[in-house]
Amino acid sequence: MPLQKFHYRNLLLGEHDVPLTCIEQIVTLNDHKRKQKVLGPNQKLKFNPTELIIYCKDFRIVRFRFDESGPESAKKVCLAIAHYSQPTDLQLLFAFEYVGKKYHNSASKANGAPLGAGGGGSQKTPLFETYSDWDREVKRTGASGWRVCSINEGYMISTCLPEYFVVPSSLADQDLKVFSHSFVGRRMPFWCWSHSNGSALVRTALIRDVLQQRKIEQRICNAITKSHPQRNDVYKSDLDKTLPNIQDIQVAFVKLKQLCVNEPFEETEEKWLSSLENTRWLEYVRAFLKHAAELVYVLESKRLSVVLQEEEGRDLSCIIASLVQVMLDPYFRTITGFQSLIQKEWVMAGYPFLDRCNHLKRSEKEAPVFLLFLDTTWQLLEQCPAAFEFSETYLAVLHDSTRVALFGTFLFNSPHQRVQQSTDSRIKGIKQDFSLGI
Repeated sequence: MPLQKFHYRNLLLGEHDVPLTCIEQIVTLNDHKRKQKVLGPNQKLKFNPTELIIYCKDFRIVRFRFDESGPESAKKVCLAIAHYSQPTDLQLLFAFEYVGKKYHNSASKANGAPLGAGGGGSQKTPLFETYSDWDREVKRTGASGWRVCSINEGYMISTCLPEYFVVPSSLADQDLKVFSHSFVGRRMPFWCWSHSNGSALVRTALIRDVLQQRKIEQRICNAITKSHPQRNDVYKSDLDKTLPNIQDIQVAFVKLKQLCVNEPFEETEEKWLSSLENTRWLEYVRAFLKHAAELVYVLESKRLSVVLQEEEGRDLSCIIASLVQVMLDPYFRTITGFQSLIQKEWVMAGYPFLDRCNHLKRSEKEAPVFLLFLDTTWQLLEQCPAAFEFSETYLAVLHDSTRVALFGTFLFNSPHQRVQQSTDSRIKGIKQDFSLGI
C-alpha cells in the first residue's frame, strides 16, 4: 500500500488553496514599469500588473505571473481578489453562501472510509448548547457540588456567556442575577472542570463595582468552598497580572511572522535563533505553560479550587483553562475530547473569534490567542506524543479551519452573535462543525 495513504491531509483545502479570509495583504507589480502597489478594497489600479503576490496569515506567500494573460484580465483578477478578500460586513463572508449539507454529502468519505472513522473522532462532539450537554459533563467529572444554571436562556443576562453554564449548587438563581450586574460583561463565575479530588476550575470576569467587590467575592468563594467535598479554600489567579496581554501576544506574532516571511533566510541564518527569541513568542508560550503547570499543582496536590480572573474573561482564561484540562484529564487528549474542550472553553465561553481572527480586516483587536493555545498544546504533544490521540497535523488543520470561514464554529464573537445571525433565512446553513477534513 502506498505510504501516502497513511498521511493525514486537509480535505477542506488543497495544497495551494488560499481562503479569502486567510489573505493578509495583496501586492501587484509591473516588472516593465517597475511599479508596485498594495491593493486595498475599492481601490483603483492604474497600471497593468505582471505579477500578483498574496501574503497569507498562515505565513505562506503565493505568487502569480500574468505572462500569458491579457493586461485587462490580469487587472480584473487582482481587483476582484482585493475586493472579495476584504468584506465590509459579516454576511459577505463565504460561509453565509456556503451549503454545508452539500459539502458533507460529497466529501463525507476519505479513501472509502467515513471522515473521523476510528478512535475518538467517530464520536459526536458535544456542543454545550443544551442543558443536557452540561449536565453530562458535570456527571462525567463527578462534580457533585455543582449544578447547571439556566438563568441565561435567551441570553437574558449576558450576551457573551452560553445559555446554560455550571455554578455552585449553593448559589440561588436570584443571587446570580443580582451579582451579574457587578461583573464586566455580566460574566459571572462559571465552572470549567472538576478534579476527582473535588477541586474545581472556575472562570470569571473582574468585578467592576468596587464597593461591592469584597462582598460578592466572599459570597462566590464561600459557595465554591461549599462545593468542595473537604470544604477546602479557593485559590485566585489574576491572569492580567501574571501573563502577557493580547497586545503583547499580537506584537510578538507580528515579529515572528516578519522573521519567518519577510526577512531573507540567508541574511539572518547566523542569528536566526536569537532573533526568534527576541520576538518573545516562545517566551509567552513558556509563560502560559508554566502558569498552567502551577495551577495543576494547586488543583491536584494542594486540592484547592482555582478561580481564573481576567478583566473580560474571554482571552487568557481560555488558554489557561484549556491547558489545565489537557494536562489533567486524558479525555481532553482524545480527538473528541479536545474538540469538546474547544467548544466549551472557547466557542461557548465567548472567545471573540471574529475580532481576534480579523475576518473583516478592520479589527484593532486582532490577536493570535487561539494559535498560542495550539502552540502550547503542540509543545505538550512533542513531549508526550503517546498521551495524545491526535498529531501535529490535526492541530495545523484545526488552525487552518479558523481561516477558512466555512462553518460557524470559528466565525463569531459569541454564541449569541451566532444565534442572532442565524435568524436570517439566508444563512440557516451556518452551523458549528467539527468534522474537520483531515
